[in-house]
Amino acid sequence: MTSTPDSPSAALNGLLANALDRSIDTSLTSLDELRIAVGNYTRHQKNRGMSLDSIMRALSTVLMQMEDDRVIQDQAPLRDPKLARQLRAWCSEDFSGVA
Repeated sequence: MTSTPDSPSAALNGLLANALDRSIDTSLTSLDELRIAVGNYTRHQKNRGMSLDSIMRALSTVLMQMEDDRVIQDQAPLRDPKLARQLRAWCSEDFSGVA
């Protein structure tokens, strides 16, 4: 994954991995941290002139890459549609200033 300051993989760091882990002791904290990171990334990209669709595609791509990496290690299901929907909802909220 790319690690430039404007890439979602850099902005979300290991937070997606933590969210995919679903361990009880870290789940709520990791989702809260992921929520904040998605918001920060979305607002940053919006300020750079990126469209909502472009930002959502970038976030979806990073999530799919993380899921693919974990499938190789046999640690998670192929896709997590609930997490993908939640990322899009957070992104949309932050883009429109609702959150």
